[in-house]
Amino acid sequence: MRLIRLCALLLVGALTASGCTGASGTTEAGGGPALKTDHGVTDSTITLGILTDNSGPLADLGSAVTRGQQIWLDAVNAAGGICARQLRFETRDSGGRSEVAETQFAEMEPNVVGLIQVLGDPVLAALYQDLIDRKVMAASGSFSSELLRNPYLLVAGATYDLEMINGLAYLMGRGELRRADTLGHIYLGGTYGDDGLAGSTYFAKRHGLKVKSVAVTAADADLTATVAGLERAGVRAIALTTSPIQTASVASAVQALGLDVPLIGNSPSFTPSLMWTPAAGALAARLHVVGSTIPFSASAPKAKEIAMMYGSRYNDPPSNGVQFGFALGEIWNRILVRACAAGDLTREGVRAAVRGNGPVTADRLVPGLDFADPQSPATRQVYVAVPDRGQLGGLRQVRPLFAAPDTKTYLTARQN
Repeated sequence: MRLIRLCALLLVGALTASGCTGASGTTEAGGGPALKTDHGVTDSTITLGILTDNSGPLADLGSAVTRGQQIWLDAVNAAGGICARQLRFETRDSGGRSEVAETQFAEMEPNVVGLIQVLGDPVLAALYQDLIDRKVMAASGSFSSELLRNPYLLVAGATYDLEMINGLAYLMGRGELRRADTLGHIYLGGTYGDDGLAGSTYFAKRHGLKVKSVAVTAADADLTATVAGLERAGVRAIALTTSPIQTASVASAVQALGLDVPLIGNSPSFTPSLMWTPAAGALAARLHVVGSTIPFSASAPKAKEIAMMYGSRYNDPPSNGVQFGFALGEIWNRILVRACAAGDLTREGVRAAVRGNGPVTADRLVPGLDFADPQSPATRQVYVAVPDRGQLGGLRQVRPLFAAPDTKTYLTARQN
């Protein structure tokens, strides 16, 4: 119990310092009679929606993200809330099914000021226009560059194409990939895989690499033949924009074939449960994972605080989805405090707070995020981590936040 109280005090202190409760001026300016409100805000509460997946293909991630957000919500409310109001969640489990999510969104939409989590590519696709029509700001659980076209979606990290460019730059910086090498890239067809492939293709053109790409479907679980084909093509590294099961299959095949090449994976390509499968050794030996969310086991002060709070509440193995969920909470914290200070907690006031007030920070759980231009990625920076069964969350950070120079030229080329 002493540990729980200590963790809560640490988090509450940090959240108060960042303005969760607001200084008295903020509360007076935003919490008084002049405050504008519409959906999801009463005199005593602010309601945020969660459309997650607790029973479908992303159930492990959905649970982790939601638990991180619950830790955040409890800490904020213990510190006094935001704009003199307590926060609450209205939560739905879509199971990753778009038709279910559409019904759930229609039910909850009138009751929320925004969505702190929308998880699943099919769900995001189904709700894409609804978010615009109803002017609901929503935090995405996906990092697809296609989502940047929607001014009401917050993509809180580098997009998959940028992840891959950074990952390949990391390998080249270590001498594991050189000019004129052949790079293999196994990717899932669809927005996720297409994004990753766009990144590797761009990097290859910039650095004189050849790309041998192979498209797979979600039903492809055994990729031994695919890896054998890449071996025959003489690849010196393999990029993975795949599911975790497919990543494990590739790592196992690489090891079985005696193929001495590094693997570089987009953030969704790994899940901690892989470290309790026969592929664990191969993954630990070869895979690097690239993404904008800090690993659960990282030594950053905020990451350690959240890890302590998680351990005091839950027995299930964690993932960096916990840190991501808390980070989304911190992002919404700063947005709502800005809107409160401006005296406008309507959905339009929230949108203005997102787009017009400079970068948003989240204690390095994710990089600083600049949402000013909704069609540009909010960050180009990523962490690099390697699988490690001895670390909570299954990943060990090996590179702090960085952005390869090619990420900046790639954005310029794409936007022109």
